[in-house]
Amino acid sequence: MKFDQILKKHSLNIVEKVKNSAFKEVFILIGNSNEKFILKIYLSKNQRTSEQIEKNFLHSIKGKKFDFLIFPEIIDYGNNYLLMNYIPRNEFTKKAIQEKEWNADHIELVVSALQEFKRIRMPAVNFSLKNRLLGSVIPPMKLAFLVTKDIQTATPSKIQISRLIFRYMQHGLRFRKALSHNDLQISNFTFHSNQKKMSMLDFERLHYLADPLLDILHYLISASYKIENWSFQTEILKRFLKTEINIKNTIIGLHDRIRLILLLYSYNYFLSVKNHKIKKAYAENIKFLLSESLYNQWVNLLIT
Repeated sequence: MKFDQILKKHSLNIVEKVKNSAFKEVFILIGNSNEKFILKIYLSKNQRTSEQIEKNFLHSIKGKKFDFLIFPEIIDYGNNYLLMNYIPRNEFTKKAIQEKEWNADHIELVVSALQEFKRIRMPAVNFSLKNRLLGSVIPPMKLAFLVTKDIQTATPSKIQISRLIFRYMQHGLRFRKALSHNDLQISNFTFHSNQKKMSMLDFERLHYLADPLLDILHYLISASYKIENWSFQTEILKRFLKTEINIKNTIIGLHDRIRLILLLYSYNYFLSVKNHKIKKAYAENIKFLLSESLYNQWVNLLIT
């Protein structure tokens, strides 16, 4: 269906275009009663696969009750578009998250929401065979790829990183997997406007089963550039790990898994950002994570 036909069908008007790429366009729309909506237009076949993943997920949770999470609901969809209700959110920028006066209730809400999401079960048939098979090995594969792209920072540490990747792959045969959002940056996981629940958006990269540490570590590192400056992030991770200890086979290889995933995101941001100051912070993350003494001292404090 064409864009103007979608607007006419639902009596909607454009408020703002929030994303415009060669693959996808995203709009905020408003109806006659001032209710807002999100419209995603998919412009490529690859993005339509992502649309199918998101659509399947939202259909699978329709009607289910969640104590700590709020998800968008599908209003309409077609071969190249997805129309959903708009969820009002608070503090979905890095500045707002860093300036927030965090307390124990906020930390508990974030952790409880992440644990609630991990407990969601989706039928395997909703995912491609590739998605089902690669979910647990994506982190080391992505890290290996990024290291080959980074000449200056990674070259002295290739052997160390290769050993870490090998150990992670060994752990991956044993630790318990869970549903993964796989893109849980702060703009996709935020406090709902009532502050009693967390809103979660954008399920296009969902993985059937993956490392349960992926989402929380992505959220935390996207909320602050430099790991050594973590404050509330450390408290969230400590609380999350305490809840994981009670779940069978979830803490296997914990030191290596935290290290590899944080390296993955640090390399990813280091290679993609243009701002020199931010790039420098992620380069310092990489050095910190590759320092045996500094990393071990830090990670041991998390699980004591």
